[in-house]
Amino acid sequence: MTSTVDQILEDIELEEWLDEHGVTYKGAGDNLKLRECPFCGDSRWRVYFSKRKKTGLCFHGDCNKHFNLFSFARQFLHLDSHSTIQHFEALGRTMGLRSHRPKLAPEPKIADGWELPTSIELPTPEGITHPFLTARRITTQTQALFGLRWCASGTFSRADFSRRIIIPVADLDGTIQSFQGRATWQVDEEAGEKRYLFPSGLPGTGRFLYGAHLALGCEHVVMGEGPFDVMAIHQALDHPDFRKLGAIGSFGLAIGGSDEGANDQLARFRELRRNALRRVTIMWDGEAGAFKAALAAGQLLRRQSIDVWIATLPQGKDPNEVDTATVRRAIENAVQLTPQSFFRLRCAPPYK
Repeated sequence: MTSTVDQILEDIELEEWLDEHGVTYKGAGDNLKLRECPFCGDSRWRVYFSKRKKTGLCFHGDCNKHFNLFSFARQFLHLDSHSTIQHFEALGRTMGLRSHRPKLAPEPKIADGWELPTSIELPTPEGITHPFLTARRITTQTQALFGLRWCASGTFSRADFSRRIIIPVADLDGTIQSFQGRATWQVDEEAGEKRYLFPSGLPGTGRFLYGAHLALGCEHVVMGEGPFDVMAIHQALDHPDFRKLGAIGSFGLAIGGSDEGANDQLARFRELRRNALRRVTIMWDGEAGAFKAALAAGQLLRRQSIDVWIATLPQGKDPNEVDTATVRRAIENAVQLTPQSFFRLRCAPPYK
């Protein structure tokens, strides 16, 4: 490509180009979700496209195509490389090279003007990531999708987030409202170390549903507890029978909720419900306390006209501690929560 075309690609508003060419998409924030992949033809909303980077990825297991706007346009418009260059050069002549136009705000897009601790995106542009995430079997694709970062040395409100994985917490519109810092070492609780460090002065993560901005528009979501559980569930859903499902997290063994109009998790479930959600499968840890809490949360969600199913994992395990086949099997074998099954499951829980 020429430098002129590079400048045009940088200057283009991605959503305007997609609208002009009839590409069906949805989403807010930086990540757009496209209905169809022009490379493999899958039409189950498994394509993600970054407005800022103008790069994307198809999460269809047999495709996994990485692309940029140029290669996407070439494939979508059925052009060769020369004709694709001409396409963007013509577009540049009609729009002008508005290089002076303010560019999209650098990611991550953060609410209220605060900044994350000094950190770098994971994986790095060279594909390097932290061994902590590799050990947890979190793929680089998943790391990028959820916006994970590495803080080698940094602070927030005088708290030290050094040597921690930064986990941004986004609202339904994709705007980051808070974050967590996960220690990458074996913490010494007696010395006052914390596995997870939370920023003071920001909204509590319990107000949000982790990953829900990526599941907006899904009819069926699987709800884990913490961020790494959600990432593990997300990876398990990359299977032909499960790709229409989304993965979200509750940040604990409860659903925060109150009346209409409140700014809490239940309000966000109602918004998901207005955007196609019909079914939630709760997949919390495989232990008695978590199962009892799942029943209570399920009753709360049922009152929002959402069908609820309860999935069980092997004793003592969470989604990040089992393989993807076990997660999928738990979804398949989940029990629908009804007044009758609630009484039966409460009297005879699967965990002792």
